[in-house]
Amino acid sequence: ITLGLTAFREGIAATEQVGLQMSYAYRIPLNDGVLSLGLQGGFLNHRIDYSELELRHQDDPNFGTGPISAFMPSFGAGLYYSSDVFFLGFSIPQLAIYNEEDVLDIEQIRQYIFSGGYIVDLNSDIKFKPSVLVRAIEGQPLAVDINATVVFNQLLWVGFSYRHQTSMNFLTQLQLTNQMQIGYAYDLSTNN
Repeated sequence: ITLGLTAFREGIAATEQVGLQMSYAYRIPLNDGVLSLGLQGGFLNHRIDYSELELRHQDDPNFGTGPISAFMPSFGAGLYYSSDVFFLGFSIPQLAIYNEEDVLDIEQIRQYIFSGGYIVDLNSDIKFKPSVLVRAIEGQPLAVDINATVVFNQLLWVGFSYRHQTSMNFLTQLQLTNQMQIGYAYDLSTNN
């Protein structure tokens, strides 16, 4: 059994999303690896402040005049198989979709995430992990991330990711204990 907590804040232009989610995973040992079944639940708060936008026509009726926000519950599930040499995963982070009735501009959209990768031992202390993540979002084209991570002594992770026509991402992660990791990622937009 594994428990986790995720807190995040994401701001893009006039929008902001803040969330807190608890995660639970149950692991089933198999011959060559482990199958993990996961559930998550928590809340999201979406906020849009149209006053932060510089509009060509300030009286455009398609945009509100001030901030609007919606507080929504969040539930997700996933499967993840891992072995010493590869991993595969599938998840749906938003099983339940909510649309705030008073705030039609704020809506959750279901997405499906597939991931997979391979682990190459460069030597006894260094591993190379190339991987791919494919995200299917209703009404949008597929998003593909190509990732490369180097793991030093199963302690320090340093990586790079490229999201097609969107961003380059840099990450680092530190394994504090067998059950706890801490990490940081930075996205650099390539789509100006």
